[in-house]
Amino acid sequence: MPQVSRVGQGWDGLTPETTANYLDFATWEIEEFDKDYGGMIEAQVRGFAGRFVPATTSIYGCKIYTLNVEYKGNNQVELGKGDRFSISAGRATALAPIEIYDLCVDNTGSVWGIPFSLGSDYVKIDRLRVINNASNTETFKVLATLPNSHARNIVASGGTDVISIGYQYGIELVNFLMFGGTDKGFEGSANVGYTLSNSLSVTNGGNDIDVGVITVVNCATEDGTGTYTGYTLADCVDSDNDNFQIKESSSLYALNIGPFFEEASGPTVTSIELEIINLTINVENLSIVQSLKVVVPTIIETLNVLDLTLGLSPLFLNLPIIDLSVSIEPLNFSYPQRFNLDLIEIDSTVHILHLGILRDSIQYEGIYLYTY
Repeated sequence: MPQVSRVGQGWDGLTPETTANYLDFATWEIEEFDKDYGGMIEAQVRGFAGRFVPATTSIYGCKIYTLNVEYKGNNQVELGKGDRFSISAGRATALAPIEIYDLCVDNTGSVWGIPFSLGSDYVKIDRLRVINNASNTETFKVLATLPNSHARNIVASGGTDVISIGYQYGIELVNFLMFGGTDKGFEGSANVGYTLSNSLSVTNGGNDIDVGVITVVNCATEDGTGTYTGYTLADCVDSDNDNFQIKESSSLYALNIGPFFEEASGPTVTSIELEIINLTINVENLSIVQSLKVVVPTIIETLNVLDLTLGLSPLFLNLPIIDLSVSIEPLNFSYPQRFNLDLIEIDSTVHILHLGILRDSIQYEGIYLYTY
């Protein structure tokens, strides 16, 4: 079994399970990299954990991530944090890879050195926020040719060039947002067959993408250097408040350009047919067996509340939460679910049945029904 360590200053220490094993990455490396656990070691990060600049290679490799948090582009404050990641040549190998995901690298306070530099192959990077408050360094720099590495779903900002690839070096860069460089958004020195794809580069002092030094595929910019042009940070939900998800209303959304995307909203239900067949209701000693069939005229991605008009007896007033089986057509979807029923009396025979699906998510062949 791999050894899992709690790393960082954000562990509350109230129980053994929430007490840090190490307060920083440096101590974790000293204590754990030379131990043979028979598998990769892991650092579960909470709070600030300093610099990850390994001087050695762990026996089977390592994983570093924020515990129980997936970065979605709008939850930066939840991420574990370091102020510098620098992985030099040979620190990861085919038998001892490094995986880094769901973290924030922010050099605010230290303001020296490149926040994230990568010179070793066999490193996989995913879902990062990288912030550079130094005006004289790059933000994310590649220092070698890395055919077995990748960097995906990264929001990087600040510095001179936000993303920099050294001379004839390369790595696959996918779904980036790069902004706020005093010079270029993406800078490189020679094309060695790697690609920058599905990425957005805006609000930089120089060119958003240094064209001709890497293959650019399906990328957008503010200036004329991208596949698509004329875009800004306004295509994000709220960049001023660290929400870097691409708006559903932006054309970038359908193009899959950017690292994260706003949750899609579904169409509004405008008409519903209702047929009582076999609805099972248990209220204390009262047991009535019927069923409820809901027919929706179009495919629905988001379903919040169904307001249904029924002729019902006053016996059904003030129903508690009950179990129902609902069929939604034309999906031919049947799934047992819990509902909250409220009936509003119009007269002695006619009531409004307010059918509210509780907080759950139902998946049917890629179609999601999100409930409230």
